[in-house]
This record gives sequence, structure tokens and C-alpha cells, in this order.
Amino acid sequence: MKAANGDRRAAAASLCGLPFPDALGKRRRMSESAQQPDDQAKWVTEADIDRAAKLVIKLRGAGAYDRAFQRFGDLSLTGDDEAAAIWRRIVKAIERLQAKPPAEGEKVH
Repeated sequence: MKAANGDRRAAAASLCGLPFPDALGKRRRMSESAQQPDDQAKWVTEADIDRAAKLVIKLRGAGAYDRAFQRFGDLSLTGDDEAAAIWRRIVKAIERLQAKPPAEGEKVH
């Protein structure tokens, strides 16, 4: 008789030394203390924003600003204000990173 899928998965997991959850495939809620706070935009550091901006620039090249701004707009329209705030910061970082340096002798404000 063939073993059920769950039995085969449990056997494979035990052979590999991995724990096998009872509720395979079911998402479990994190404990209250482990969940992200509501103001997650405040928890994202400027270093995180710069890394994200550099990655978008690497992936999108000259279109990085447009893509990031589009993502910001999409999130704003769907009402995800926290994610939109993060993407707005990424847009500003891309703008800063892609800005041309001033020419020699040009005044900087």
C-alpha cells in the first residue's frame, strides 16, 4: 500500500534531519510580539533605503526612477500607506543617487 503524501513528506524530512510541521502548508500567525509594528516605515533605516535604491538602479538602469515612482503611486492608490512611504523614500534616494554632480566651478546651494 502506498504511503500518503504527508507520510512521505514526513519520512523525507526526518531522513534529512529536518523538523516536519503537523500543519504542512498552513500559514501560522506569528506571536503578537514577533509581528511588525504598524509603523514599519519608521523601522527601515536610511542604509536599507540606499541599498534598495541601488538595487532598483542596477536592475532598471535609466528607468529606475520611473519604475520606483510607479510603484509608489500604485501602493498609494491601493491604500498601503506604509509601503508607499517606504517607496517614496526609495524614489528620493534614486533621485539623489542619479543626480549629476555639479560642473567644476558651478555654485552649489
